[in-house]
Amino acid sequence: MDVDHPLRVAFRYVSILVLVLIGAVLFLFPEPFTSALGFVLLSVAFVWLSWARSRETAAESVEVDTSG
Repeated sequence: MDVDHPLRVAFRYVSILVLVLIGAVLFLFPEPFTSALGFVLLSVAFVWLSWARSRETAAESVEVDTSG
């Protein structure tokens, strides 16, 4: 299966969305541990999102280089 197969891309973004939702819910709890855990999950989700976007950009640049 290709690295950027549409199913993998969809799974990647659904996983990021799940991390954001769980992190947001945990962040809203008043206990310090759950708030810290929620913040960590939100941070991981946004780092994963930036990694996914840079990976897509790199894949597009490779496609352009090989076609030209």
